[in-house]
Amino acid sequence: MKVAFDHQTFALQSYGGISRYFVRLAAALASLGVDARVFAPLHQNRHLGELPAGQVSGFAIGRFPRRGTGLIEAANRRLSTVGVRAFGPDLLHETYYSASAPVATQRPRVLTVYDMIHERFSSELPPGDPTSRNKRAAVSRADHVICISHSTRNDLCDMLDVPAARVSVVHLGMDVFSTREATPGGSRAQRPYLLFVGNRAGYK
Repeated sequence: MKVAFDHQTFALQSYGGISRYFVRLAAALASLGVDARVFAPLHQNRHLGELPAGQVSGFAIGRFPRRGTGLIEAANRRLSTVGVRAFGPDLLHETYYSASAPVATQRPRVLTVYDMIHERFSSELPPGDPTSRNKRAAVSRADHVICISHSTRNDLCDMLDVPAARVSVVHLGMDVFSTREATPGGSRAQRPYLLFVGNRAGYK
């Protein structure tokens, strides 16, 4: 079986949960004998470096310039389409939400939806945020949608009127970050410390 992942999240994120999710998924699929490849012609993602070179089609170019992102996206769409068509996957997994198909292919499409925050709390988000609109378009063209929780699945089906038969729940896994035992007596935990969980918008 052949599975292709598109460029979207890898062009958007240098680091992040979504891009890491797809890197881990591609690696796990490969371990099961699936030919899983990421088509990210021009990207700024660091997680992709964890995959073997043969699994990634593209080049890291550091942080994208503030100007010219439209040209980079256009190049990614064209080059990804060429690469995916040559690869001939059994399915394409879109890695984020876009108003139009990021890769022109007739292969079945899969999409992962993580939450419905943009729909539930639209008043808390900047006016004109395109995420909800793009999500609706991506869901509508997907042959199947994966949700990471039953709550998200229920919200998706209710809010976007998606047939339940088109949606499956696949819970997120986890990485083992450390096997070290806690410091005896908890002396480290009693010290003042700062935990940074990443750069997030105001709704988080």
